[in-house]
Amino acid sequence: MDRYRERRMRSPLAVLDDRAEDLVTAPGRGAAQDGFLSLDMYETDTSFVIRAALPGLSAEDLKITREGRTLTLEGELVLPEPDSATYLFRERWRGHFSRTLPLPESAAEEVNATLESGVLSLEFAKPSPRTPRTIKVNTAG
Repeated sequence: MDRYRERRMRSPLAVLDDRAEDLVTAPGRGAAQDGFLSLDMYETDTSFVIRAALPGLSAEDLKITREGRTLTLEGELVLPEPDSATYLFRERWRGHFSRTLPLPESAAEEVNATLESGVLSLEFAKPSPRTPRTIKVNTAG
């Protein structure tokens, strides 16, 4: 079920609350402090997936928290400073980052998080689709 259909089935106040939250933390507008963490979020038939490029970061440098539908990614990348060198230009990102974004309502609580070759992947399962079933009506007596 898509997000907007889910909203139509909920109370008007809950829908209004979600829309206000989306204005603040909609994908592509998530809060990023200090450094900016670019990421992709997509869905497959069975899951929601978030991917972020974090070259040079180890799993120990990351803190991932979830509170309800809100996911926060935090970390710090410290690059070694070369001895007795003067930079001519410096383009590699370094420092602290924090990114907060909303998760779809149907994203499972459990998450599979991996960091491989500098790419963080978070995978949230989707619920199994409900199939209609026939209910037999018995006669009295």
